[in-house]
Amino acid sequence: MKSFLIKMSNAHNEHIREVASVDEAIRIASERANEGFWLPPSRVCEMSKEHEGRYTVGDDGWFRPIELAVPVEIEEVKSSYGNGGYDMISVGKWIQTQSGWQPSPAV
Repeated sequence: MKSFLIKMSNAHNEHIREVASVDEAIRIASERANEGFWLPPSRVCEMSKEHEGRYTVGDDGWFRPIELAVPVEIEEVKSSYGNGGYDMISVGKWIQTQSGWQPSPAV
C-alpha cells in the first residue's frame, strides 16, 4: 500500500493514505477537491461574492466548482513519527506523460 500527496489545480493539497495505486489516489483526490462545500443560508450571500467566478451556488447552499480540479503535482510519501512530531517524507515524485502518471526517473 502506498501514500501520496497530490497538489490539485485549485490549490487543494490532498494526502491520500494506504491506496494500491497512483490511479486510485488520483480518483480519490479529484473527488475530494471537486465535491464543493455547503454553507448555511445566512452565509451564502456573503460567500457568493467572495467566490464569484470560481463556484456556482445551488438553491441547496452547495458551492460547486465551475472548473474541475486536476492533479498538477504528485509525490509518493511515507509517514514518520519522531521527536514528538509527524513528518511526511517524499520517497519519489511522479510526472505526467502521454500514457498517464509515471514515477519520475531518479536524477
